[in-house]
Amino acid sequence: MRHRLDFETSPSAAATHLRTNAGPVPRCAAPRRVIAFLALLAPTLLLAGCASVRVSTDYDRTFDFTAYRTFSWDPASAKDRSGPDAPPTLVQRRIRGAADDELLAKGYVRTNPAAADFLLAYHGGVRHKVDVTRTRYGRHGRWTAVRVDPYQEGTLVLDIIDGPTHELVWRGVGIAVVGKSRTPDADIRKAVTAILEKFPPT
Repeated sequence: MRHRLDFETSPSAAATHLRTNAGPVPRCAAPRRVIAFLALLAPTLLLAGCASVRVSTDYDRTFDFTAYRTFSWDPASAKDRSGPDAPPTLVQRRIRGAADDELLAKGYVRTNPAAADFLLAYHGGVRHKVDVTRTRYGRHGRWTAVRVDPYQEGTLVLDIIDGPTHELVWRGVGIAVVGKSRTPDADIRKAVTAILEKFPPT
C-alpha cells in the first residue's frame, strides 16, 4: 500500500485559481519576486523527466483570446532577479527564452510592454513530499515493513495578463518531480512548452 504525504506546502501564488465562475477575474498583482522556486532552483536541480509534467490551466471563459497578436514580459519578470529567493540567472533566462520561442512559433509578435496585447509572467514554488509504502509479510500479514522515500515536487506557473486591463486572464501550471538534470536547458524548454501548448485555450 502506498501513500504520498505533503509536509510543506508550496507558495500560495501557485495555488491561486481564477474566479471564473464567481464573478470577474481578479486584478493581477504582477509578481515582484520568485519565491522558493523549484527547490530554490539550484543549478543542478530542475524539472526532471519533463515528459511526465502534469499541466493544468485556468482562464476567463468569457474572454476573447483570438484578438491577441502581440506580447511582452511583465516588467517584474523581464529582468534577472537577485537576492536569496531568486533562481540562478541562467535559469531565469532559460525560462524567458523558452517562452519567447514558443509564443513566436505560435505567430505572436514580441513588442514593448506598453504596446503589448498581453504580458507574460512566471513564478512558482516547491513541495517537500514523502512517498510511504507499507508491505505486509509473514503468516496472515502479521508483520509490516515501511519504506519512506522523500522527494521534492516543483511547480512552474506561467501567467497571461491582459495588456489594456492588467488583469489575469489565463494561468498554466506545470508540476513535476524535482531532480538532478544533465540537460537543464532542454528540461526547462520541455516544461514551458508543455504549459504553453494549452495557450490559447480552445
